[in-house]
Amino acid sequence: MTFSPVHKIAFLDFETTNSADGLRAVEIGMISVENGAPSDEFNFLINPECPIDPFSRGVHGIGDEDVACAPRFADLWEELQPRLSGWIVAAHNAPFDSGVMKNEIMINNLTPPHMEWWCTLKFARKLWKGRFQSFSLSNLVHDLDIRFPVTHRARDDAWAAMKLFELLVTDALGKGYEDLPDIRRLARHRGKGSWPW
Repeated sequence: MTFSPVHKIAFLDFETTNSADGLRAVEIGMISVENGAPSDEFNFLINPECPIDPFSRGVHGIGDEDVACAPRFADLWEELQPRLSGWIVAAHNAPFDSGVMKNEIMINNLTPPHMEWWCTLKFARKLWKGRFQSFSLSNLVHDLDIRFPVTHRARDDAWAAMKLFELLVTDALGKGYEDLPDIRRLARHRGKGSWPW
């Protein structure tokens, strides 16, 4: 894998439901990559402590019966927090996933980790401006012939984002972007809804 000069990055995806408290997580998928190789997977269904709305179920296929016995977000935090703290965390459309995480942290009164969000959608739009009609993850996976399909399930979509990032970094290096600050300028996400906490 070509992740140089990025040595420690995790790719995260949430599946969600709408609730009176905003978007709640019903599934998390995260692939941690160190020195160019996947080193850890963190994949769980999550009980959102509210009904899953029909629209959301239609997107990802996860229903109330699937999460009835699943852990709550707070139950996973002891395992999840060390996988975030000190890491770059990338998502396709990071404002969405970072907003979900912020909402869960606030609802559950958890301590936010020190981390940095990157966005493969932002990265692709900057690096490949005008190249594609749509920069959705599913369209990019199709147009770039990435073998990890977008299924709207968290683990699969995290893997797809990881493969997309690999292609982005390879292309960026070929275009003269040379170091971590260069890649960060293309990919870093900072927004009121997610960062800083």
